[in-house]
Amino acid sequence: MVAGKISIIGAGEVGRNIAFLVVIKNLAEELVLVDIQKDLAKGLSLDLEDSRFFFSSNTKVLAVDNLKYTKSSNIVVVSAGRPRIPGMSREDLIKFNSEVVRDIARDLKKYAPNSIIIVVTNPVDLMTYLVLKTTGFSHKKVMGMGVSLDSARLANIITKKLPVNISNFNPLVLGAHGKNMLISELSSLYGFKLSNFLSKKELKEIKKTTINRGAEIVSFLKKGSARFAPAVAVFKLLEAIVLDKKELSLCSAYLKGEFSLRDVCLGVPVILGKEGIEKILEIPLSKEEITFLRKAQREFKKKKFF
Repeated sequence: MVAGKISIIGAGEVGRNIAFLVVIKNLAEELVLVDIQKDLAKGLSLDLEDSRFFFSSNTKVLAVDNLKYTKSSNIVVVSAGRPRIPGMSREDLIKFNSEVVRDIARDLKKYAPNSIIIVVTNPVDLMTYLVLKTTGFSHKKVMGMGVSLDSARLANIITKKLPVNISNFNPLVLGAHGKNMLISELSSLYGFKLSNFLSKKELKEIKKTTINRGAEIVSFLKKGSARFAPAVAVFKLLEAIVLDKKELSLCSAYLKGEFSLRDVCLGVPVILGKEGIEKILEIPLSKEEITFLRKAQREFKKKKFF
């Protein structure tokens, strides 16, 4: 099973890596790579096409600089915008990236009204909300990549303390993709809480490292931010939708009362399928965790200036 057409807006580091995964996994009949730098998109598209033989992929790749070519897309990934630089938080990107994302959303409403949209642009929770409100699409059709990446980072960081197979972890990060992310007590190893394997001091250190992971990567790269793990996180969302997996995923979703939260986009567990977000799973959280998520909601609404 493959998608008819997947469009990726923004051919930066994350966008091009998502495109590479879509091509080598033969996830779509056609991939449209959109960037205001058409020559950049064209060069990347040719390179992507040249990789197809090695993976027996028949995905056609089109490079364009106009969003009208997203017409009839099944899924659109929005990764355009300015990345972080050292010393910059995701929230520092709000003003510039909101202008970019709003314009994109207006065009998608016009050209791809039946598409499912996955937002990558930071700050992802706010940008997901902006796309949802600008397009007027169903809240099931608009989601953001965020806590799925944070959960993967959590699992990786834990392996530095516990040298076991990473697939045995069930990491669970909820809430904001930023300093207000919640590393849930429901995160587990072999089905047992992490507190059975790690001291309070170790857990505190792991949580801090997970929260600051993105900034740490930016500090070393100097220019740009993480690109491989975010691309894989998005690809897993794409795969769940295209293959109609009906599997548990984590993404930024619009909440209408779930977890006692309303009119906010935050990271929660969902079931993804061909229709997008088919169900938000209200897992049993502690009172302390619900209180933490409410704090994330308040912070979200403070920054929602658009």
